[in-house]
Amino acid sequence: MGLITKTIGLTGWGSLAVVGTFVAFTRKSRIENIPPTDYIFNTTLFRRYNPNNSPVTQDICIRRVPLASIKPELLETEGKLAEAFCAGVWSGIGFRYQRRFLEKKWRGPKTADQLWDRPDLAGSSYDVGT
Repeated sequence: MGLITKTIGLTGWGSLAVVGTFVAFTRKSRIENIPPTDYIFNTTLFRRYNPNNSPVTQDICIRRVPLASIKPELLETEGKLAEAFCAGVWSGIGFRYQRRFLEKKWRGPKTADQLWDRPDLAGSSYDVGT
């Protein structure tokens, strides 16, 4: 009986922790629908893959960040803010599993210079062709 009680308690507290973390991280985010007049719905690619003009559900998550909280050096040169965003995404925790999987699969003497390490991803300027 003690094992079942502990399992139920652990499941309950774990679920509460997951929901609390989700709410804490998404509290400033807002989900908005993309209007049907948006450019993406009028492209030839969209029309090719949706020839019957079937209804689609499209939304976007928006999180507004005050300009005062952005580092000034990222705003001086065009593209630096996008580079910092990409570096944060690719070197962050969200792609950790993918990086490990690719490293196990492809890391070797022949491909040592083709896979990027986490510090490389965080500090790259993401030039075209890299």
